[in-house]
Amino acid sequence: MRAQGHIAGGGIGGRRAGTLVDMPKNYLVAALAVLAAALTAGVGAVILRRARQDPPPVSPTVPRVEEVREALAESTESQAS
Repeated sequence: MRAQGHIAGGGIGGRRAGTLVDMPKNYLVAALAVLAAALTAGVGAVILRRARQDPPPVSPTVPRVEEVREALAESTESQAS
């Protein structure tokens, strides 16, 4: 006697168990929802990253090189006068 069902591998109509065709629809909908959410998050992250004008600071306590150059230029100008 041959066992029928997903566990024994019988499946519906002799197909293999575990394929997307045999998967219950609620799991398929959940998997598609997770995929859509992941794609949306990825696209949103890329858009936000490209929309940023200034590169993020390396550290909140370390000034950028441009800021240091400006401060040096201002200090040398004020000392010269």
